[in-house]
Amino acid sequence: MQRREWIAVLGLLGCVACDSTADTNAKATVSAADCPGQGVVLVKPLGTVEAGVAVTVSLRACQAKGAAVTARKPVPTPGPLSGSVAKATDVAADGTFSLDWTPGFAPIRQTVLATGLIDGVAKPTELFGAMVTRKGPASPAWFGKVDAYMTAHNLAGSTEDVAIAPGGKFAVMGVAGHLLKVDPAGDVTEWAVQGKTAADELVLPLGLWYDAAGTLWTADSKGKDIKKISPDGQVESVLAEVDGKPLQQPNDLLVAADGAVWFTDPCRGLVVRLDPATKQAKIMASFDAKTQGGPNGIAIHPSDGSVWVTTENTALTCAAGGIPITAKLGSLWRAPANPSGTLTFSAVMEGQGHFGDGCTFDGAGNLYATFDVFNTAGGIKLEASQVWVVPNGETKAGLAVQTNEALFANVVFGKDGFGDGQMLLALLTVPPFTKAEARGLMIVKDGM
Repeated sequence: MQRREWIAVLGLLGCVACDSTADTNAKATVSAADCPGQGVVLVKPLGTVEAGVAVTVSLRACQAKGAAVTARKPVPTPGPLSGSVAKATDVAADGTFSLDWTPGFAPIRQTVLATGLIDGVAKPTELFGAMVTRKGPASPAWFGKVDAYMTAHNLAGSTEDVAIAPGGKFAVMGVAGHLLKVDPAGDVTEWAVQGKTAADELVLPLGLWYDAAGTLWTADSKGKDIKKISPDGQVESVLAEVDGKPLQQPNDLLVAADGAVWFTDPCRGLVVRLDPATKQAKIMASFDAKTQGGPNGIAIHPSDGSVWVTTENTALTCAAGGIPITAKLGSLWRAPANPSGTLTFSAVMEGQGHFGDGCTFDGAGNLYATFDVFNTAGGIKLEASQVWVVPNGETKAGLAVQTNEALFANVVFGKDGFGDGQMLLALLTVPPFTKAEARGLMIVKDGM
């Protein structure tokens, strides 16, 4: 006799393991005649559901004749999943049971999964999915003690990006001349790093990304180069020019699945691919600053390899002439993968804000991008900093997170100690648009 335990959880990134001590509900014997095949079927199809509003879903567990079915309630999980768990009631004699599901605020399409244990082997199965609408974006909360640490240690300037170290014991943030470690409790220490020469020293590390070997890569904006930091803290400058010309202000970067380092330089208008083995770099795309903005954030789709870039108004950041500060050049662009040649970008979102900053994919292939909108009537004042999400396989975006208390610079999703799927927002402080202390991290709590 096969025994399957169905544990329903909301899977933003995939199936989440539940506590084996969870209460077990009634068992039922299901006849093969009740429903064809094996698994769990949705009794009534779902249409569109609303974020934050509970919905009861009816399902039926289908097994081989005479099989015992066990459904049990899940244990809340860390981060955004805990506010969106589907809870199973008792399985009826005909194999039907209900799930009370409260959809979160992101992604736009959400999927509820079940983990089935068949002969001791876990087999995740999709129960159902639905498109989710929102009445408004989620509000972030402050996290950690980055500003307090920087103030106490006289560290000036701002944060910009965050990268979670392998194993999830800490996250790294860059500030002028330093790297900070933030643990899952929010406590901060400095990571003592050093270069062999003056050219290797950190100046202003912006984009941060760990490769598979545990090496941290950074786009050093004021150092005007791409650097790497070994796990023991040795800093090395890897690339300072492309096509015989120096980098101006490298901004964001990532390490692709094949190990290549991709980065942007908004002041030169470039998207560049670097081979870390040969240290050879190739310009993959150029943007026109006046009409398209300068490329800032960069992300690569985990499945189809498409490259996504946000752009910004470079009038302030690069002192670019001929560009009005009022121009909304914060846009989102996509280029199909083209490993052997240059990329051709087309706009997904145009004029979304004055500045586009970081962008990233979650584990389900949904794209998150940050934009800053300013009120330029009679001066310049921050109107809103926003995170927009483009569902996997789509081009229409929805507003996921918004604040006017800080500038969102980059988005990452937690893992291990930081909670699988927990959204972390790295902040950029730019007085007088924001308060000087509006630096460090924010999170989107339960219900995201």
